[in-house]
Amino acid sequence: MSRLANNNTIGGLAILAFGVAYLITGSAYPLGTLRSMGAGYFPLIIGWLTILTGAIIACRGLFRGGDHMQIAWRPTLAISASIAAFGIFMALLGLAAAVFAAVTVSTTAERPFAPLRVVALSTTLIAMAYIIFVVVLGMPIPLVRFP
Repeated sequence: MSRLANNNTIGGLAILAFGVAYLITGSAYPLGTLRSMGAGYFPLIIGWLTILTGAIIACRGLFRGGDHMQIAWRPTLAISASIAAFGIFMALLGLAAAVFAAVTVSTTAERPFAPLRVVALSTTLIAMAYIIFVVVLGMPIPLVRFP
């Protein structure tokens, strides 16, 4: 097995790439000084820390090896679809339907499907999201929207 095709190396390189992207994105903001930090100071620090973390993980994978990289397609697709479902249902039907759709789709990532758990988790998350975003933060998010 190639040392480049293991979990640690590929994961470390992915983290490193996110750090570089964060650094590039944050470079558009003014840096400021230590005494008067600008908007770009925090992204600079986080970007470099992410790059350092990714490099350490990738080097560990190169020198120590690791398990062969295998992508779990079912969870990857289920989580991606749940994010899309949340966005679509939020725009069309409101917070309650969006959270319920996201939880239902994301729970298909694992087997067996447990409908009672979906209902309990959805109810709890809908209540928490409503309290946090609508009541506490005052965001104008409709709980239910009729098309």
